[in-house]
Amino acid sequence: MKTLLKRLAIIVLCLALACVGAGCGAKDTGSDGKPVSGSDGETETKVSQEFLDSLKGMSIKIAYPDKWRVVGADPIADEWAMNVNEVAKELGITITEEYLTNKANGATFVTECLAGNYAGNILGVLGGAVFTGVQSKAWAPLDDAIKEAGINLNSKYYAKYMNKYNNVDNGQYGITFNGANMQEFLALYYNVNMITVDNKLEDPLDLYNKGEWNFDKFEEYCKKLTKTDASGQISIYGCQLMANASMPHFIMANGGSIGKLDESGKWYQSLAESKTINALNYLYKWLYQDRCIYVPTGAWGTSFINLYEGTAAMTLGTYYCATNAYMKLTDEGGLGIVPLPLGPDGDKSDLFKNNGGSAYVIPAAYKDDAAKYVYVLDRIAAKWYDRYEAVNARQLAAVFYEDKYYDLYSKLASGEMITGFNEDYCCLVKDGSGYSATMLGINMQNGVSPATAVATFSTAMQNEQNDLQGDNRWTGFN
Repeated sequence: MKTLLKRLAIIVLCLALACVGAGCGAKDTGSDGKPVSGSDGETETKVSQEFLDSLKGMSIKIAYPDKWRVVGADPIADEWAMNVNEVAKELGITITEEYLTNKANGATFVTECLAGNYAGNILGVLGGAVFTGVQSKAWAPLDDAIKEAGINLNSKYYAKYMNKYNNVDNGQYGITFNGANMQEFLALYYNVNMITVDNKLEDPLDLYNKGEWNFDKFEEYCKKLTKTDASGQISIYGCQLMANASMPHFIMANGGSIGKLDESGKWYQSLAESKTINALNYLYKWLYQDRCIYVPTGAWGTSFINLYEGTAAMTLGTYYCATNAYMKLTDEGGLGIVPLPLGPDGDKSDLFKNNGGSAYVIPAAYKDDAAKYVYVLDRIAAKWYDRYEAVNARQLAAVFYEDKYYDLYSKLASGEMITGFNEDYCCLVKDGSGYSATMLGINMQNGVSPATAVATFSTAMQNEQNDLQGDNRWTGFN
């Protein structure tokens, strides 16, 4: 368990980093006191005083398509709001953030902008809406604005792989910060006591550190952790997935993929490749033969609740699993985290790819002020990066059973361990069509083999992807 000295050390570190985030460390300004935009260890570019003066008195609204943050109920969201307010005060502007609902993760913003309705000067959207907004010319191109504002997207403040994804047809149209609230990573979260005490199994993170956390060991654990009640019904699952959409991440862990980009940036499905089918065969066995993993019905995040309530020993989830745990767990500790198990055809780097995320875009109607808006975003990104570790340590360190789990979470959440981009995320085909990667789990049901499921819709999936992608290309990865 945690030692008192180590916990005190984290608290001292948090206070020191919080001081930096609040402006106690002078990296936020140049020697003349002007705000600085730039990158980690590289030449920092100051904007002119004229540029700074042009910001004074501006009123900027940032709109989000859902409850990305719940200020007043989530301590991390409160820290974020404080961060934004500090930037506003520093620059002499007003920033208002509005968290809307039923906006289809930003896709609705595209149609609304085209109709002349603008929810904000800056919009937060899921990455797929960046691409579709470019197709319809809903977003302002940002290359000139980024240059005018002296911003370097290769700096430590930014999620480099998501910003490559935000580059379409040789233009930058979206900006993604570093930090878990903007880019996705997936890992297995688990009840440490259930595994190590109740079932006397070796800790999964220790197995990972020894290079022994793989598909076969995961299967062994899931079988041992799955329990039935007196009536023979399964009362505890070894692992639950948050949605059918989780399945492709096991494919990635085996070195396979739902789809890839060719040299031109066009996405093509790769479902029939051997590494993909091999991973699907494992999933089919776990789901329908061994019945040791399960996709619960109900709202997204049900598997997290089941983990907290003890009806799941492990769950595959995003960073929300830890943040939700902070809100729900009443006693200190209990949560563990480990990367996905490595498949027999996979490489360790396959476990740490960026799995998509969110971006800030600017409606085309506001292109004339785009440089000012991206400069404001840069200031928010810089301040948030400086305080991010302190914020997470204060709010989340106590959730994890020991410091080793929080250390791994922190490295994943900050992007430090990200090794590449999961090109599955470039699939534009949505659930309603019946062909998307998410729907694979529905087609691959008991009695329908993975190979049969793939054969039934892979061609139609590719045809629909071609229609949706049209002549546009992801060019940031070239």
